[in-house]
Amino acid sequence: MRLTKGLYGHEFEHKNGPFDLRIGQMRGKSVSHNGGWYNQLGEKLGWGDLSQKDLEKISKGLQPGEAFIVLGEHESFWNFVTRFGPIGAMCEKTLEESAPGLDYVADHARFAIFPGEIHRLGQFESGEMKREDLKTRLKEMEKS
Repeated sequence: MRLTKGLYGHEFEHKNGPFDLRIGQMRGKSVSHNGGWYNQLGEKLGWGDLSQKDLEKISKGLQPGEAFIVLGEHESFWNFVTRFGPIGAMCEKTLEESAPGLDYVADHARFAIFPGEIHRLGQFESGEMKREDLKTRLKEMEKS
C-alpha cells in the first residue's frame, strides 16, 4: 500500500509524498482548511489546506484500492487533544489521533476521494455520499 500512516511526516519533519502535497500547506482558495488526510484504513497521512485542484489531482493519481479521506481540523486534531500547548503542534494528543480507524474517519469525513471520484459528505447527511455508504465501501476495500 502506497498511502501509509505518517506519509507526509509531521509539523517538524516534512516528507515528500504523492500528489504534490506538503504537511501544513496553505491554499488561498481552499475547500478544506487545516483538514486531516487519511487512508482507507483510517490512518492519518498528513494535514493542511486542500484546493479543488488538489482534490482533482488526488483523484487522478490514486491507484485502484486506494482512498484519500479528508476530515475537518476539529475532527482530525482538536478532538484528540488532551493538553493544550503554546501552539497546536505542541499540544499533547491521544495515540488515536494518528490512526482513529475506519469507522471514525467515515463518521467525520468531509471528502472521500477514490480513483476518478470525488465525493463531498455533508454534516447532516446533506452531501452527495452517505456516511453508511462510505463505511460499506471502505470495509469492502479492507477485505480485498
